[in-house]
Amino acid sequence: MVGGRIPNWKWKMKMGLCQNIRPSCKPAKAKALRLAEWQTDTLSPGLPSPFRLETMATATWIFGYGSLIWRPGFAYEEKLVGFIKHYRRVFYQGSTDHRGTPFFPGRTVTLNSSPDDLCWGVAYKLKEDDKQTVLQDLEFREKQYDMKLYLDFYTDLSASTPAVTDVMVYYASPNKELNPNYLGPAPLEDIARQIIQAEGPSGPNRDYLFLLEEALLKFGCEDPHVRDLANAVRRLR
Repeated sequence: MVGGRIPNWKWKMKMGLCQNIRPSCKPAKAKALRLAEWQTDTLSPGLPSPFRLETMATATWIFGYGSLIWRPGFAYEEKLVGFIKHYRRVFYQGSTDHRGTPFFPGRTVTLNSSPDDLCWGVAYKLKEDDKQTVLQDLEFREKQYDMKLYLDFYTDLSASTPAVTDVMVYYASPNKELNPNYLGPAPLEDIARQIIQAEGPSGPNRDYLFLLEEALLKFGCEDPHVRDLANAVRRLR
């Protein structure tokens, strides 16, 4: 079904269902829109230009795989728990505005292409009457994420048809020219120590990690990267 929910479908989830999934299918096609190419000199940093608003006006669903899972910050018409294919969640993005500072960045999640993996999260259907306001607010909140992906979103591991198509996903790319805050991979304990020390306007970086771990576990997903990193932070702090 395009842009909507599978009729009469009831989602059931058991603890641990999202672990060690290896789907066999062709990679989904992603449409990427580069925010850096849309900036204008007449607007404040991070706010949408008219072209960006026009482009985003077609976005009805937003996929959250980080803080949007537990704190969307906007009213929505519908919420679905599910996953996108061929990506995994990684703490590779530097945060200088929320969970760190320019002098000591924190780390937040972005996506890493991984053909055999799934990334679980939450999709929100925006209300039509305040959609543009919500999208503008999200543009500011997610301003350090330099790209958008439009992906298929699934709620059933056995389904060959997505529950929603063209879900909008904020993505921090590894291109340092477009995304100067990208930090990339590092040894697990190095990432953990950085998270322990980092703090920004939104609070300690470790709170972000623990809240993400808790939110995922609430719908039965134990993300190995999040779990291992959270355990390392608890061990080292």
